[in-house]
Amino acid sequence: MANEYMQDMLTRQGDRFAGNNVADEAQDWSDHDFGVDDASDWCDIGVWDAATAAEFRDAELTPDQVDAAAERLVEGLEDPTDEYTDGDPLYSACNGDTPIEEIVAAAGVSR
Repeated sequence: MANEYMQDMLTRQGDRFAGNNVADEAQDWSDHDFGVDDASDWCDIGVWDAATAAEFRDAELTPDQVDAAAERLVEGLEDPTDEYTDGDPLYSACNGDTPIEEIVAAAGVSR
């Protein structure tokens, strides 16, 4: 049942979050030890990849801290798409194009 709730949440978030197989995506979030509410918090800020969210969590960052760090990274950039995939550091990190450490550092945490 919990997996069904996770699937429903991911489907509501949109195609980027549900992927090609929402059941597999839901299982991935569960495999990374996320409940529906915690996964939803990460999805709400645009983190669509469970492994990426787990890295942020394991760095002891909250979704709010990660969101603020991403905003700091694009602040003042003339064209954020020059630096980040789709102009979004979080999308870019989920896509594997930007190192997680860049966002973690922008949050003021060192690993």
